[in-house]
Amino acid sequence: MRLAGDDTLVLEVTASDIPALRAALNTWLRLVNIAVEVREAVAESRVPAA
Repeated sequence: MRLAGDDTLVLEVTASDIPALRAALNTWLRLVNIAVEVREAVAESRVPAA
């Protein structure tokens, strides 16, 4: 995993077979999604209520 620029995350996954690749991709994509959701929640909590 690495950043390519300010807004691009590059995720390289290798596996010995297709089921292992699918499992690895599902895990990493789930983790990235959680990170995005946490970032959005933190950003929303910093916005003052109107």
